[in-house]
Amino acid sequence: MVIGIDIAKEKHAAQAINFRGIVLTKGPILFSNDLAGFEHLEQSIRKLQKMHGMNDVVVGMESTGHYWFNIANWLVGQGIDVALVNPMTTKRNKENRDNSPSKSDPKDALVIADAVSRGFYTPFAPKDEAFRRIRVMVTNREHWVVKSGRIKNRIHRWLDIRFPEYRQAFDDIFSDRSLATLRRFPAPSDILQLTSEQIVQIWSEYMTRPGGERGKNKALELQSLARHSVGDTSALEEDKWELRDLIEEYERI
Repeated sequence: MVIGIDIAKEKHAAQAINFRGIVLTKGPILFSNDLAGFEHLEQSIRKLQKMHGMNDVVVGMESTGHYWFNIANWLVGQGIDVALVNPMTTKRNKENRDNSPSKSDPKDALVIADAVSRGFYTPFAPKDEAFRRIRVMVTNREHWVVKSGRIKNRIHRWLDIRFPEYRQAFDDIFSDRSLATLRRFPAPSDILQLTSEQIVQIWSEYMTRPGGERGKNKALELQSLARHSVGDTSALEEDKWELRDLIEEYERI
């Protein structure tokens, strides 16, 4: 017996066929995405096995998203084989039964079961704990790398509009000195209101070694760039809050 499951966020739909493709369920087996729902599915499977005299069963589902993961692991834990079907296979075969590409959970469950019965699947086997932990770490890292990139792009855009000359002073605008500058005096007008000594003093709040000849020269360079900046100053005060929020978010990452 082959069970096809159409996976959803809260409630799944399952249908059963035999190896000839004959439907064994009178209607879809609907079950919730929790333990009670999983147990209801297993009880329904065992009942169908007994009714039709079938000892072997395999459950198929699409390997999309992440909602399939818990039910797949749970079924394997109950001694039931699980097969994963490529979503493209399901898409190509939706019209097999009724010449209609329309979406319906019972129909998709049958299409998935049909694909498994014809061998278009990959057996699912849970990975060991170390592998699962590594996968979670990699996924998390990818998320934060993407988020960090987006924040950096928004900071670059802010500078392109408000202080395009800024990069002449800093090769890395995400260095400690640069981030301190953007947090406290990001606009050319802010820099020109301070002396070079005051700029260095503010840097000392964020850096262990902000001063010396290098620090003073950097402050003077920033002032020279600010004095001749062509940046847009309209709505600048409101933009400063946005920039500070972006920097804080970047530093949290």
